[in-house]
Amino acid sequence: MVKPGVMARTALGGSLLLVSQSALFGLAVLPALLFWQFTLARSRNFGVLEPYGRYVIVATSLIPAYILFAVFLMFLSAGWNRLMRWRTDPGEHVLHDYSWTVIRWGSYNASISVVRIFCGEAMRATPLWTYYLKANGAKIGKGVYVNTARLNDHNLLVLEDKSVVGGDAKLVAHLVENGMVKAQAVRVGKRAVIGINTVIGPGVEIGDGSAVGAMSFVPKGTKIPAHEVWGGVPAKPIKHYTEDEYEKKGAPGIPISY
Repeated sequence: MVKPGVMARTALGGSLLLVSQSALFGLAVLPALLFWQFTLARSRNFGVLEPYGRYVIVATSLIPAYILFAVFLMFLSAGWNRLMRWRTDPGEHVLHDYSWTVIRWGSYNASISVVRIFCGEAMRATPLWTYYLKANGAKIGKGVYVNTARLNDHNLLVLEDKSVVGGDAKLVAHLVENGMVKAQAVRVGKRAVIGINTVIGPGVEIGDGSAVGAMSFVPKGTKIPAHEVWGGVPAKPIKHYTEDEYEKKGAPGIPISY
């Protein structure tokens, strides 16, 4: 039997998530609507545009309006998560107790999913996407390139200087085992590269200058030393570079793609 306290927490947490995400989405849409209104109002003064020219102007304003919406949604969401202290706490937590720790974790990743669905594919690989990840809790160094929206648990992601996360790679800092939510930070070292469609599990550490080949799976808790190439399902060592070799040849020589 579900305890009343658990039911109350779940109902309150779910209601807050639904209301907040609906409000944030609406606020993000507002600038786009105002932009369209401004565009229509300004174009009325030019009779030569009537009527089809105005249709063209409104149609071509769709992408600028979407960018306004996406920027507002990303940073309103990040700001709300900080205000509410929604995050993934490292450690092990009983899933079905629905503690506030679990509710915060679920709400945090739900808000990340909303942004990913409506903004991620268009914004990834841009500086705006990197700024959003940082605003939402990720620790990101200089010159980092992130070409994926498939990131969860942002506050437990550490991407050090000049690291690269390839297209559609998935970094997840949690898993559920035996009814427990287990969360542990993921670290990608300096100048490390993660190939396209690769999955990185919680607790993984990728050493400086190392690379994981495309479509690989790195299981939880794996520690990849510096200057090594790994690949496969599950990922295994393929090649080791000395630091001198790495400095001379640059990034490890394996098809990575990003």
